[in-house]
Amino acid sequence: MSDQMPVYPRGAVALDNGDLVQAKNVKIDQKRPSTKIIHTMRQTASGIYIGHEETNASWEFVTPEGGNERDYYKMLRTGKIKKLRIKIPGETFAIVGVVHGRSLELPDDDAVKGTIEFMGKTEV
Repeated sequence: MSDQMPVYPRGAVALDNGDLVQAKNVKIDQKRPSTKIIHTMRQTASGIYIGHEETNASWEFVTPEGGNERDYYKMLRTGKIKKLRIKIPGETFAIVGVVHGRSLELPDDDAVKGTIEFMGKTEV
């Protein structure tokens, strides 16, 4: 029917025990970067080597006057293992890993903001 309009709900991201409220524009990359086609002397593309899976996540955040909801710099310094949970319609999974990057931006005409980079393995 032409009068029906699907609803596209938002996803959510949580770190340890609670949703990240200040996070936005979350990006998840799940890859097997070392996967490659195997060639032999007698046959081109004779098979595939399935490489190791890697998961990278990043998200932007904005900082209110009370400060950030998490101490991302401490996570970066200590390398403490964290669990990042991703919730999207029909799927929930976790990434167990570490914060390995933080960038900050202090623009003249906008809120203080930054980006967090997280890497680890996916748990389903």
